[in-house]
Amino acid sequence: MKKTVNNFFEMKNKNEPVAAVVLYENWMARQAEKADIDWILIGDSVNMAIYGEKSTAINSPTMNCMIKHARAVRMGAPETFIVGDMPEGAYGGKNDEDIVEGIFNAKRFIDEAGCDAIKLEGGIEMLDQIKAIVDNDTKVMAHIGLMPQTAVSTKIIYGETAEEAMTLLITAKALEKAGVFAVLLEKVTENAAMIIRNELNIPVFSIGAGRLCDGQLLLSCDILGSFDLFKIKFVKRYLTMYYLGIYLDNAFWKNIKDIGFAYFAGEAFKEYVSDVKRCKFPEEKHVYEMKSGEFEKLQKMLVK
Repeated sequence: MKKTVNNFFEMKNKNEPVAAVVLYENWMARQAEKADIDWILIGDSVNMAIYGEKSTAINSPTMNCMIKHARAVRMGAPETFIVGDMPEGAYGGKNDEDIVEGIFNAKRFIDEAGCDAIKLEGGIEMLDQIKAIVDNDTKVMAHIGLMPQTAVSTKIIYGETAEEAMTLLITAKALEKAGVFAVLLEKVTENAAMIIRNELNIPVFSIGAGRLCDGQLLLSCDILGSFDLFKIKFVKRYLTMYYLGIYLDNAFWKNIKDIGFAYFAGEAFKEYVSDVKRCKFPEEKHVYEMKSGEFEKLQKMLVK
């Protein structure tokens, strides 16, 4: 049964971890749904993962490209909650024209592709746009911390100091007040993410924000190891030669001639979901920490 926003709130309240994946293709969506993934993001990282672009910030996909992939994913996973990622240039700006364009593009994900919600990057500067989209009956997930569409450097770790963590918290609270149903934190220190998770009533999801959020998100191309240009600290690859060897060494599987890559991808998704649900992923080695003494300083700031 397809999850709803209310289900994600209930899972937060029950401390039941949410497992999500970024993907772009119909066959992969079918495997993710079979693995009981909780929600899928059609990410604008498609331009790097599929089309070979070097950066999301330099070359974002068009809305037409995103809608095409979103439709393919929806057809592959009809019973999964799906979020469309608003590409750079499809929203933003505070004048009436920009806001109307953002509303229109958000609606395209719902009406043309069958998505359940959209995600967009940005903090305080995006409040007017978010409120307008929410007021037009489209569910919005916010995205702060590392924001690939505008990131000058992907090497920065967010929330390393008490001041940085407080800025993230203030931003997250403002986004919650604006009407987003969830916040995604990317490459944020674990303790900063924990404070944000505890202070918000809405779900807080992690992509490289540690073990203490309401759920985890990973890219399918990282789970499967199909993107090998670089590896990020918070990534875990599930489909490896060691993993395949478990099957290939088994006499039963050697006699099965029609097992293909899709099967093994599905098994990798299942293992990822299982790890998230049992709190086995992320591990300590995937976590970013605040600088020495900064968490204590943050705690003092919170009680003032």
